[in-house]
Amino acid sequence: MDPNNPNYNQLAQHFSDLGDDFISSPNFQLFLERLGNPSSQNSQQTPPVTEGSNSEYDVSQEEVVPETPQYPPPPPRIPANQPLAKSSRIWSVSEDEALIGFYLELSDDALRGTSQKASELWRKVHAAYCKLQAEKPHILPPRPMKSLETHWRRMAADLLQWTNCYDEAGKLPESGSGYNEADRIKHASKLFYISSNPQHNFAFPHGVEMVNKDPKWRTKLR
Repeated sequence: MDPNNPNYNQLAQHFSDLGDDFISSPNFQLFLERLGNPSSQNSQQTPPVTEGSNSEYDVSQEEVVPETPQYPPPPPRIPANQPLAKSSRIWSVSEDEALIGFYLELSDDALRGTSQKASELWRKVHAAYCKLQAEKPHILPPRPMKSLETHWRRMAADLLQWTNCYDEAGKLPESGSGYNEADRIKHASKLFYISSNPQHNFAFPHGVEMVNKDPKWRTKLR
């Protein structure tokens, strides 16, 4: 501490009773030095932050990561080697099932007494088919509304005719002991071929499985 500092004379006089040895001691001189330089009391270095310590974390040093933008899921991609379905005279099982499902679903208005014209019904069926075809172009080919209606009338007639033949096959005299489901289908197929005009085999067994799930399907088909 500077001897010219007035604080030095006051402190020296105050501690004069302790003897000259005390005033000249290194510890006392260090105390005086710190007392004369107040900034040295606050010049404490911040200890480094070590992993696992309880030191406070500086949020401003954290790296800012931008939020991931949310986008709608992309449309399904068709593999490059996956050919698109093409319409033909012979309809696939997938086409039949799509047509049957849409017709049974959208024809409920007729059963509820809603005044729905046939043209309006087929516009709805065609719109639903086109939407599904756009999602599965490698499975369903594009079909015009008239084609859907024509194919449905043929398929519905065969489904009703097959059901009548199946019922008759269960009433045959030989349908007794040992007469199983395979025998009944075999006889129903023969009855269908004989009664159909022009004669042809029944081609919609997958359609039977679908319509049987709807308890009102016969009314809708008629």
